[in-house]
Amino acid sequence: MYETVCSFLNRFGGDVYLGVLDNGVVVGVPEKAAIDMVKNIINVVNNPTLFQPTTYLDPEIVKYEGKTIIRIHVPPSSEVLVREMISNTLMHREFTSSFQAKFIIERNRMFVENANRAPAQKTITPENLEPKPKNPTIASFFRNIGYADQLGSGVRKLFLYSKPYGGADPTFSEDDVFKITVSLNDMVGENACYNGENFEVNNRVNNKVNNVISENQLKIIDALRKNPNITQRELSSLTSISLVHINKNMKVLQEKGIVVRVGNNKQGTWVVNEIQNEQSDS
Repeated sequence: MYETVCSFLNRFGGDVYLGVLDNGVVVGVPEKAAIDMVKNIINVVNNPTLFQPTTYLDPEIVKYEGKTIIRIHVPPSSEVLVREMISNTLMHREFTSSFQAKFIIERNRMFVENANRAPAQKTITPENLEPKPKNPTIASFFRNIGYADQLGSGVRKLFLYSKPYGGADPTFSEDDVFKITVSLNDMVGENACYNGENFEVNNRVNNKVNNVISENQLKIIDALRKNPNITQRELSSLTSISLVHINKNMKVLQEKGIVVRVGNNKQGTWVVNEIQNEQSDS
């Protein structure tokens, strides 16, 4: 396994590659085992008894120089911080209050302010946390879509991610207005994940793999050439690729300039440009 930036708990995110050595040599993984490997990765990172904190990752199987590799994009910790702050605001808001919820980003901090019905004024820490389901229906919805775990997990995640990201633990102030504050320090984490030799290897691997057209993308391109008016739902049915991954790969192809939408969403057509990138062998 090759990890391109540093760890799952890094500030800037990055990519993890299975089947690429530390020196950038692509050795691949067994093709027949790739799908099971992806399933195992997803099961591990979403199992709170095996991986803390759980997180959403979307591994992608890619072909390069006839070899199979797996790329796992790791989101920057800022995405986790913002998501947890917003979901906490909705799940624990006192909706009978007219106080307007706020999410404010300043140069050296970001914070949310939210109406609250607090039994007592205090500063919350993981040690004295006593989570109570203020809006259980909303909390259940966030759990079902994978944006929340068990009650109280948001506080623990924010304490886990905030210090590496902004240089200080978050503060949770409970009163009639509940406030979460996360420090923003540009100097923290700037060099935490940098390693001169590996950084150059990372760039080479990223440049190589990012220029590869995956097998799924080739299927999509072929279908678009045959039917420029095809919808994404029809693409999913024709190629046996899930609608979520159709949408994801279409965005990638459009960003690369390989696929262009001409006209509006309802009556427009797809145009496939000449592919100048390295294509998959399959």
